[in-house]
Amino acid sequence: MKRYMFAGILGLLLSISCAFAADITIVTEDWGPFNYIKDGKVTGLSTEIILAAVKDAGLTAEIKVLPWSRAYDMALKNKNVFIYTIVRTSEREKLFKWVGELMKDENYFFKLKDRKDIKLAKLEDAKVFKIGAVKDDVREQYLTGKKFKKLDIVSNDENNMNKLFLGRIDLMADNEFAMSFRAKQLGLDFSRLEKTILIPELSEPLCFAASIATPDDIVKKLIASLEKVKKGKEFAKIKAKYLN
Repeated sequence: MKRYMFAGILGLLLSISCAFAADITIVTEDWGPFNYIKDGKVTGLSTEIILAAVKDAGLTAEIKVLPWSRAYDMALKNKNVFIYTIVRTSEREKLFKWVGELMKDENYFFKLKDRKDIKLAKLEDAKVFKIGAVKDDVREQYLTGKKFKKLDIVSNDENNMNKLFLGRIDLMADNEFAMSFRAKQLGLDFSRLEKTILIPELSEPLCFAASIATPDDIVKKLIASLEKVKKGKEFAKIKAKYLN
């Protein structure tokens, strides 16, 4: 009797779980100010834009903050999985279904101001220096493709920034908003850093994308809703909140 009762309770729990299952899973990394955790909740510039689009599309979503390599792998291999904030490159073009652009991105190499020995005029000049990178991040993929040999690969950019300030790496690449935000979050003085050369090939749109296995009807709903959000007043308010 107890066995049947347990089976009945388990069945009820499973039905409750299924009833509240989200329509889609959205994966991201901790990369402020675009996506990060605050007071136990996922927030950020990209997060707020995407949640507004999900709501407009009449969908429910579960957001998971993971190391980028794991998030990227999930979005490559699983149905109904979306990913942000992801740079759209020619190498990634056919790997995902692209929902839309969230904003523009400009990546530079950053160094400590007092490192007068680091002088960059072109990309090749950086090859002699130790550069922090995140596994499977677009910057790591790009620099590896360009035959950079002195990459210090970690799971997140917080590690990179701490290493940069401690002198354990010489350079790291990112956009100015993310670098400034991350320094503040870590209690570091952003004014100690200096922006060097722009990396044009990494200055691509920051996007929201879906796995190839995700049904087209769901993707199309979110494409339409994201465009609607971007044309509305809420989009400007969200951007001003994080970038001003």
